Amino acid sequence: MQSIWGRRTDETGHTGEDLRDEVQLHLTRHLGEPHIAFSDQDGWANKSKEPGPAVDVMVIPPEGERRFAYVCTYGSSLKKGGDVLSPGGKARMEFVLATPQRGDAKADLAMLN
Repeated sequence: MQSIWGRRTDETGHTGEDLRDEVQLHLTRHLGEPHIAFSDQDGWANKSKEPGPAVDVMVIPPEGERRFAYVCTYGSSLKKGGDVLSPGGKARMEFVLATPQRGDAKADLAMLN
């Protein structure tokens, strides 16, 4: 079976693993600098065709770096109350979504949907 991490991407010429490392490094450099796309209070507010929780964090690439993606995270509660390891405990699951940017704010926001 072919390794998906060894393939070269069309646009950058990096392997999937290199690209993943670059994204992780970028996110690490900018931890604690979230940019709000939608807040939990707004929810989707008719911004998506899909039902679901609010998108609450968007990381913007630093000045001068190629704008390649919005990165959004959201959490969802999997269980109710108490200790995570006990029956009925709470757990949080994080998801990361990266979508290409075109440079047009309206089109870029539409890509999140």
